[in-house]
Parts: sequence; structure tokens; C-alpha cells
Amino acid sequence: MLATLEWVTMPEGMRFRTICWNGVPWIEPTQFLMRYNHIGMGSSRTLDTYAKRLLPFC
Repeated sequence: MLATLEWVTMPEGMRFRTICWNGVPWIEPTQFLMRYNHIGMGSSRTLDTYAKRLLPFC
């Protein structure tokens, strides 16, 4: 299996980068990042940095 950092679009239209296994979003990191993917909760750069920092642990 290969862990990668990819852009995903959720059914509600939210778009952000998350950790994927063979192109499929991994549930735990995606749920964590979704908590911060709201207006006023931080910039898209912050979410991108969180995802990049989580990737080596996957």
C-alpha cells in the first residue's frame, strides 16, 4: 500500500488535502482534518501543513 497526500472533494463540496491509501482517503486523518476545514478555523495552508506532518506517521 502507498500513502500519498491528495486533494479530495467531500460530498458536501468541501475540498482539502488528506492522506490516501492507493488513492482512497484514509478515514482517521480525513476526519481529523475535516474538523479544521471550516471558515474561521484556520487557513487552507494550515490544513495543508497538518496533512504533510501526519503523512510520515502513516
